[in-house]
Amino acid sequence: MSARPNTFIVGQPKSGTSALYAFLKDHPEVCVGTTKEPQYFNTDLNSQYFHLARLERNESNYLKLFAHCASQKVIMEASTAYLYSRVAARAIHAFDPAARIIMVLREPVDFLFTYHMQLQRNSCTFETEPDFLKAMALEAERRQGRQIPGNCFDASFLYYRARAAYTEQVRRFLEVFPREQVLILLHDEFKADNEKVYDQVVAFLGLDSSWRPQFRVVNQKVVVRFRALKQASDQFLFPIKQAIKPLMPGGFYKAGRSLYRKLFFRTSGLPVLSPQDRQRLKAEFCDEVAALSGLLDRDLLALWDYERR
Repeated sequence: MSARPNTFIVGQPKSGTSALYAFLKDHPEVCVGTTKEPQYFNTDLNSQYFHLARLERNESNYLKLFAHCASQKVIMEASTAYLYSRVAARAIHAFDPAARIIMVLREPVDFLFTYHMQLQRNSCTFETEPDFLKAMALEAERRQGRQIPGNCFDASFLYYRARAAYTEQVRRFLEVFPREQVLILLHDEFKADNEKVYDQVVAFLGLDSSWRPQFRVVNQKVVVRFRALKQASDQFLFPIKQAIKPLMPGGFYKAGRSLYRKLFFRTSGLPVLSPQDRQRLKAEFCDEVAALSGLLDRDLLALWDYERR
């Protein structure tokens, strides 16, 4: 039988999921697919992977991503759109009722600010408005089909406030999976102590705790240079990369990726959000954080420095 994933990091994006995935994927008892985010189960949203790979989005093509996996205890993927999707939780449960689910949550305003930066660097065209507050203000019009960037193949990724509806998103998974199969982590705690949270995940997955990864910065915050050129080249190079990546020595692939990042990304001159704008947005999300606190039985209002109403 084909290897089937049994562990899913479902989100949020820009919350430490890439680092967690990187720390786990080299564990000898873990096997990951040939792409990190296939976005197969979120059928209510378009999949950037299947779109760029020019493949039909079906189970056969999905399982081919894991064809190299054999007897590893954990077969894992990390599609952060699953948490946002309205259908992914039930689809994953239908695929494997015993699946383990991992999610990482981040304070909503910090999350949306960095998510906006991520949308500008994605391989597919999503966000072209460089100002975060202006992009947030466009949400109502975009829900009406207006002010959507050209070539944006799924405008729902631009509905920022919907991405921060954590309580509804978490509840969708808790409604179908037993609580012991769902691990909910916080970005703050993971950032403060990578090793401690990694050990928590290893225990959750039943992995050998004696193997240690190299804890490091992963998916550093960047600003995109030459956005149009990057997206055009990504559209052309993506299927080629998927074909040759398994055949290339690791050192050559890493060197090519490093050169690509130096060309298209910079880490200086990053945008910042003013304290006044941050507090205004936090007031908007206060009720959401309070509801999530009740669902998780944790005082996130205090942890994330929200004023109580």
